[in-house]
Amino acid sequence: MRVRSEESKEKDNIRRRKKYDEGQSILRRYKTMKGCAHCGYRAFSAALHFDHIIPEDKKFLVPTKAHYLRYGKNTKSNKKIKEEVFKCQVLCANCHAIRTNTEEHYGIKRLARV
Repeated sequence: MRVRSEESKEKDNIRRRKKYDEGQSILRRYKTMKGCAHCGYRAFSAALHFDHIIPEDKKFLVPTKAHYLRYGKNTKSNKKIKEEVFKCQVLCANCHAIRTNTEEHYGIKRLARV
């Protein structure tokens, strides 16, 4: 078993967090660029959500895998998250809540995990 120093662990955590933050930044820019598909809102990225067009096809939540966007362009991980983003539309929080409740997507079970 490999023994690592606390300093080494801390450096890894910082590096991991930096990749995650950079990936989140890419997603924020993408969401504000697209805007809400229903009402056109695009003022604040935190109010915009990724909504899976076909909820049964959801493999994972896009923001949880944001760090994959910082890997090389043709890596398997990067392709996976891009495929998942293309299954989604961007909706503002209000439109997303309305769509989820009117179409009753909140009861769908996620079978596949990445």
